[in-house]
Formats: sequence, C-alpha cells, structure tokens
Amino acid sequence: MHKHKAFGVDFEESEIISSNDQFLTDRSGAFRNLDNALKHYDKLSNKLVRKDYVYAIKETDTELIVERQPLGNNVI
Repeated sequence: MHKHKAFGVDFEESEIISSNDQFLTDRSGAFRNLDNALKHYDKLSNKLVRKDYVYAIKETDTELIVERQPLGNNVI
C-alpha cells in the first residue's frame, strides 16, 4: 500500500494483508508443510525467472553450503 493518510494519521508504505473474504482467492494462504511451500515458491518464481540466465546443473557441479567456519585468529 502506498503512503496515505487515514483517520487523521499519516501511514508509511506498507504491506496489504488480505481480508477474511479475500483469503486464498488472491493467492494468499498458509501451507501445512515445508514441501508444499517450496513447490508453491517454485511455481511462482518460475513466472519471474528469465530463462536466458538459467543454466542446467551438470553432474560435475557440486553445491557446498558451509554451515560453520572456524574463527581462527579473528576471535577477540
């Protein structure tokens, strides 16, 4: 929602939350588990991704997510 004034109060730009009547009809909602949420995220984000910049993952590609890194000499 854009900046606006209501009831004599100036409101900053903010997120609009669906009313009870609009819930689910405007694609809002909740998910019962992470898998369903991720599937919905993929479905929505596929509409936004420019396929020109997406490259297929090769078998030689490996993804490494480092969960912890030693602090070493950086500890004070």
